Amino acid sequence: MSFIQFSKNKINKRKKILKKVFVWFFVVISFLFFISLLLSDSFLEEYPHSAKTEEHFSYDFFGDIYFNDMDGFDAYSQLTYDVINSASDSIHMAMYSISDQNIVQLLNKKKQAGVDVQIIIPKSKGVQHEYTFGLTDLEPIEVGSISSQNESTDSGMNGELMHHKFILVDADTDNRQLLFGSSNLTYLQQKFDSSFQLYTRDAFMIHSFFEEFKLLKRDINGLKKIRSGVFQPFTSKGIYSNGFMETWFGPGFQKNSIKERILKDIEEAKHSIDIIGWRINDIDILNALVRSTKRGVGVRILVDDYYMWDELSVSQRTINSNVIQVASDSYMHVIKDNIINFNEENISDNFNPFLHHHVIIIDDTNLIAGSNNWTQGGFFYNDESIIVTNIDALVTEYREEFDYLYNLLVADTFNFNLDNNKLEILNSEYSDTSSLVVYIEKSKPHWEGEICYQTFINQNIEIIIPDICITDTTRFFITEGDTLKASAYIYE
Repeated sequence: MSFIQFSKNKINKRKKILKKVFVWFFVVISFLFFISLLLSDSFLEEYPHSAKTEEHFSYDFFGDIYFNDMDGFDAYSQLTYDVINSASDSIHMAMYSISDQNIVQLLNKKKQAGVDVQIIIPKSKGVQHEYTFGLTDLEPIEVGSISSQNESTDSGMNGELMHHKFILVDADTDNRQLLFGSSNLTYLQQKFDSSFQLYTRDAFMIHSFFEEFKLLKRDINGLKKIRSGVFQPFTSKGIYSNGFMETWFGPGFQKNSIKERILKDIEEAKHSIDIIGWRINDIDILNALVRSTKRGVGVRILVDDYYMWDELSVSQRTINSNVIQVASDSYMHVIKDNIINFNEENISDNFNPFLHHHVIIIDDTNLIAGSNNWTQGGFFYNDESIIVTNIDALVTEYREEFDYLYNLLVADTFNFNLDNNKLEILNSEYSDTSSLVVYIEKSKPHWEGEICYQTFINQNIEIIIPDICITDTTRFFITEGDTLKASAYIYE
């Protein structure tokens, strides 16, 4: 046997061995994949029937919801300051963005007085927070992705965002308190962005938030939670004498997520769905909303104008459906000089406050509200906190807030005919002192729309709209001084 032939035989044997190894490797991988599917299915079956912890109580749940809904009026800072200032044992805070120096200095003072102050912030806000905490004794813990935000997913480019906004005070004592909501501790957000805060002393709910804080502190955040084996998105459900309170945390996993909880309530809605959202681009929620309108359910959406005309937005894709929607900040920009002097606030003229709610109200009986945007990142990547409740006092407070914002932003709608460029306002009884404002809403990267045309309404003079003002995002306003009387979108 030649050396060459011997080498060939040796190579062939190696090939056979490698082939067997590959086959067995494929079999093992397939088996593990099959097992993972079974495990996934069992995990999915837990939704939505059971929380990780569920308890019954013979007393009422007590909590108050606070709203920041008047531009230039700070509804939160004093509340936040008072809650933090009452701490005698500990302060545990998970906050996406902090820049309010009054709060930071109070936290520093509390630490110097011996209070255990622990703060968790996102790595993605590192530069901002270096400035915020640089001259204090505070040592915040950074978690999540260090990269910037991904516009398509609303999560970090290479990871996840710590997107919580909650404060726990004296969580292990009888003085326990929780502040949680959609507002960051920044000057602009607290003073100009419409948002909410829930305050409660409920021990069961506070325990759920404290456990979430402990996970984050152990560097179990984002998708690490799903892999940890100790985390479940549907964290707790308290059943009280006045209703139930569910606590959910992000990220979700497949159907065990707050997204599926939202979809469940949408599909079960009988007569009304009211939504306030800063950013909504989930296609499944869009389809569920459209199906609801076909069942006769009334759907209204208040959405922030910054994302309303984004190509991924639900708003773009529900035009010509029966979903009633309106951008939040257009009205303020039409008459903002009559609302607030931006120069006195040292804010640029193109400043655009956010409608920073993430809430849905179903049939005036169920409420889902939290920190997460309705995006892929908000549902499946980020650390988020959400409540689901049917407690009438809380639902009523949010229903009244929706009505307040809706009436403020929409007022009455009016009918019109637009023939070429000639606008005819139908069935109007507006006086000659009323004005028509033609406003063009814009999507990012613009931070505000623009007033394209303005004229007094005179019943004897035709209104001719300039060609440049006729766009898919044009909105008409009728104002009387600084009062909004009516509005209408051109696409309606």
